[in-house]
Amino acid sequence: MIKQEFSVSRHWNWVQGLAREYAKVFAEIAASTDPSRVQVLHHTLSCEHAAALSLGIQMARERGAVMRHECLLMYAPGVDPEGVTYDGARRLRFFQTFWPLHQLEEVRLYASCDEYAESYRRLLDLPAPLPVHPCLVLDVEAPVVADRHNGPSQNFSGGRRAILYLGIVKEEKGFFRVPDVLSRSLRRARRDDVFLVQFVRTAKVGKRASKAIADIERAAARDERVLVIDGFLDDADLVHELRRSGSIRLDYDAAAYSHKTSGLLWMAVWYGLQIAVPSGTWLEREACRLGADVRIQGRGAWTRHMTRHRSPGSQAYREALFQPFLAWLLNRE
Repeated sequence: MIKQEFSVSRHWNWVQGLAREYAKVFAEIAASTDPSRVQVLHHTLSCEHAAALSLGIQMARERGAVMRHECLLMYAPGVDPEGVTYDGARRLRFFQTFWPLHQLEEVRLYASCDEYAESYRRLLDLPAPLPVHPCLVLDVEAPVVADRHNGPSQNFSGGRRAILYLGIVKEEKGFFRVPDVLSRSLRRARRDDVFLVQFVRTAKVGKRASKAIADIERAAARDERVLVIDGFLDDADLVHELRRSGSIRLDYDAAAYSHKTSGLLWMAVWYGLQIAVPSGTWLEREACRLGADVRIQGRGAWTRHMTRHRSPGSQAYREALFQPFLAWLLNRE
């Protein structure tokens, strides 16, 4: 049963206000330059943003401010690539807000991955999948030079340098399981292995998070093979850690990531890491589409022996996803 809830209706005043702001900005641009030569880039559009943008473009059109709008769709729309609805309320919201946007002739839509491209085709009843825009979290023009010397080992947990966690402390990303994973990994590891745990504390760290952090820090105090980075990594430091590591464990919640993308997975694929992911998720499907060296967790708890999978992937898809973004944007017809 579809929940009778429509987020735009609950935020209608905000949507209308944002639409007027959009129209004002577009009119100001048109007053200072030829609007036909302008491309406006929109990314990470929520349903509310999509509704406001379609209204704002129509308001601006009435003022003669007609320009191209490139819209990057980075959220799952509630329907899978086979057309099966897995979230009826979400599908309704996305259809009711993105369909009017798609209908505007000055708007072009792009999906963030191959799977979403087909899902939006199903949602909007399009003749073909949406084109895929390049990955936004990578500088693909920088050389991919690994800092690792020996690369990953055959056993994921015994890699020379393995990343067990990167990012904000979140339950859905498996942070609370890190102490147990770390303990098991150390028991099987070699003397020269390194296990990296980097995390950023949220404003309110709960008891479970505090306990996990304390357990991780105690492990680091006891064993020099554990490297803990408590704090934010800037882009350069993040890339440095990925380039010098051989493997990464994305111990994410399978339900939460059944259709949710991960920029970290794209980065791990680009830098050639072994990647451990839960089965039945977008993470697994995307890693296989891109031909990554992936370890797939079975249902239930993480197992010691994960299934190894290495598909050839799609070279055309890799090239579409991993291309310089600015060059791609400037070459839009």
